[in-house]
Amino acid sequence: MLVALTGTPGTGKSSVADTLGRRGFSIIDLNSLAHGLGLFKGYDEARKCWLYDLEAISEHVAAIKVEESSDRATILEGLVSHLLPVDLIIVLRCRPSILEGRLRAKGYDKEKIRENLEAEALNILSQESHDEGEAYEIDTTYMNIEEVADSVEHIIRGDGAKYRKRLDFLEDVMSWY
Repeated sequence: MLVALTGTPGTGKSSVADTLGRRGFSIIDLNSLAHGLGLFKGYDEARKCWLYDLEAISEHVAAIKVEESSDRATILEGLVSHLLPVDLIIVLRCRPSILEGRLRAKGYDKEKIRENLEAEALNILSQESHDEGEAYEIDTTYMNIEEVADSVEHIIRGDGAKYRKRLDFLEDVMSWY
């Protein structure tokens, strides 16, 4: 089973993927895969981000899916993982009021922080994920990494009904105006 682990920057994707890797899951860091194979269409100077070649990445993911024989899930960790041919999508979410501090700690500039907070508040990745397939959402706002990893495992085992609800953080942004 291929599982997309997606979410706005700062929600915990990489840390959770590292924890799941230590627990025996196969982890594919899509950012490293794309950089290693040059799977980009270019670089967006204005937004300061790489533009992934989703078609080329999808071909690699499809090949992984064919080769996959393990009983354990393979986790595709990355911002665009929900747009790839996966069996299950898990979206990590965080309240913008808390996410802001996480992004500051990562060294993001004000403009990039604002862009990501708005994306989180407007449920951009959540909506895209639910449009793509079977999607679950985990609110990482007040959870530690081990708890989030436990939640991911529950979902993969089929015990994730409580994560089927959609989270809504729009009220956090309304206080900005």
